[in-house]
Amino acid sequence: MPLVALPLTVCELSCDVRAMPLTGPLELVSGATQLRAFGLWHSAVMTANQIAGAARAAGLVTVEVTACGDHVIAPVLRLIGQRLQKAPSAPIGQRAAAQVLLRQVELLWHRRIIEYVLIRAVRP
Repeated sequence: MPLVALPLTVCELSCDVRAMPLTGPLELVSGATQLRAFGLWHSAVMTANQIAGAARAAGLVTVEVTACGDHVIAPVLRLIGQRLQKAPSAPIGQRAAAQVLLRQVELLWHRRIIEYVLIRAVRP
């Protein structure tokens, strides 16, 4: 059966965004570490409004941005914390590094520097 490509009219995606600016040294180190861990450059960081503006500039309409970090980031942080407590077989160095990275994300999340958003946009 041949594959038929249909034109996409509605785009829905999700991503992490910057909600608040970085202000202190712990936030700066945590933010820089997380960007590098995910292979991103500082220029890739955008607020929800900037993402919506970029979508509109790309010609999309009816752009909706919905914050949902309480339903995505918070439960994942709890789950990872629980799993790290139950991972005694992992080498101590790996557990320590994972704890540091987890604490960095928790810092960014609790200070509302990062947020998770759902984006919905329509192609005219």
